[in-house]
This record gives sequence, structure tokens and C-alpha cells, in this order.
Amino acid sequence: KNASDMSRSTLLVGLMVAMQGSVSTFVVHPNHGHLQKVLHSGQATTCQSRTTFHQLIAARSSVRLEAKKKKSGDVEVSNKRKEKQLIDDIRSLVDRVGIGFDASEQEISEMDGMLAELEEFNAVENPTRSAKLWGRWELVFTNSPAMLKNRGLTGFGSFPFVKFKSIIQTLSSTGKAETEEVLLMPVTGAPVTSFLSGNITVVNQQVFEQSYENVNLASMLQAQSQIVGSGVYFSKAVLAITYLTEDFRVCRSPSGAFFLFRRCK
Repeated sequence: KNASDMSRSTLLVGLMVAMQGSVSTFVVHPNHGHLQKVLHSGQATTCQSRTTFHQLIAARSSVRLEAKKKKSGDVEVSNKRKEKQLIDDIRSLVDRVGIGFDASEQEISEMDGMLAELEEFNAVENPTRSAKLWGRWELVFTNSPAMLKNRGLTGFGSFPFVKFKSIIQTLSSTGKAETEEVLLMPVTGAPVTSFLSGNITVVNQQVFEQSYENVNLASMLQAQSQIVGSGVYFSKAVLAITYLTEDFRVCRSPSGAFFLFRRCK
């Protein structure tokens, strides 16, 4: 392989760590909306961790949806109001702190708690097979350690005086996925866009795997690509869709990272 191929390979690998992180095992607390990490003696294999993750996500979703079906009309109206208030509060936090790269631990914890509550109102039983999943989504908040460190997906957002602008993800019912990362260059503030294309594979009714095969960097970034994404060893991200509507999507990874997407208008 030539240097260009090698640099693109390392960049692809780095991308997936940003979307997944380390593999862990989880338990679900039935009276709390989000997953909590439990440390076990010994090292869990990737297969064991993913199987546990899939089973727990499916079980939690089933219990929540069954309880939702039993609610009376008055309770349902009240919960709709609470769901709307949560969304308003989430919007307010996003407007205040942005995507989360500069958010404090308290602000990240606040967002995590609100998303956990919002997940209790998920009404889509099979989100990976729902038509609501397809389309263009903007990532508006995340606590992914790798993404916070890299200030984006490619790592170029962490370069001096480079500013992050947006990450847009397009998901297709054909199984194709494309992500656009837009950065603002120093001095001029000119936007430059990198495109990453790949696939999504449905694992079960709530979990999917996402992988990227091709990276098309903005021309002015290509010369620096060899120093981005080195030392990483993951090629796929496993994500559970824990909340889905026409306007918002929440995903969580086995490592505890969460991703809040808003549909592009």
C-alpha cells in the first residue's frame, strides 16, 4: 500500500473509536432510564459484551413499551407534556453549550440524565426497521471521550485554530451511511468538508453496527492525514437506538457514550 492508502486506513480506524470507545459489559437498572457500567473480574470478550448489550437493550425496550401500552388516557396526556418539556430543556442545553466538546462534567451529566428520562417515552418498538431512522441527521451532543478529544470524527478539529462546525449523518434504507464533517479553517474561517461513507448493518430491533469504508478528505487536510487516527484498533461501532421520533434520535454505545441527533430540515 502507498502512504495515502495507509493514512486513510488509520483515519478510518480512528473514526470508529470515536463512535464506540472501549467494549464493556452492562446491567440495566429497571427503575432508571440509562445503562450503568458494572466492572467484572476478568476481561469480557467483544462477542460476550455485545451479546449482553443486545439482550439488555431488547429487554429494557420490551418492558418500557409494555408499560406504555397500559397507561390511561389522562396519564398519556401528562406524559406527552413531560416529554415535550424534556425536549425543550434538551434544546436549551444544546443551544447553551453546543455539541459538548467544551461542556463541563456537570453539563454532560445533566444531558445524560435528561436523555435517560426521554428514553422512557420511546414509542418506536423496532427502531432499526423504522422509516423514521432514514434521512439526514445532525449530531448535536455527545459525551464520546474520543470525539471530545478529537473535537470531531477525523481529529482535524483538534488542530490549532481550526474550529468545528458540524457533523451530518445520512442513513439510507439500502444500508448505506455517509457522514460529513465540516470544519472552519484558521484566519479565513472558510468551511472545509470531509466525507466518510460506509454501511449500517441491523443486529436486532434496536441495535445496529456502523462501519466506514471510504474517506474523502478536504484537499487541504490530506497532507496532514498521516498523523490522525494512529494507534487505534477498532473497525466497527455498535450502537443502540434508545429513542426515535421524526425529529430526534438518541443512540448509546456499549462503552457508555451517548449521541443525540436532530433531523436536518
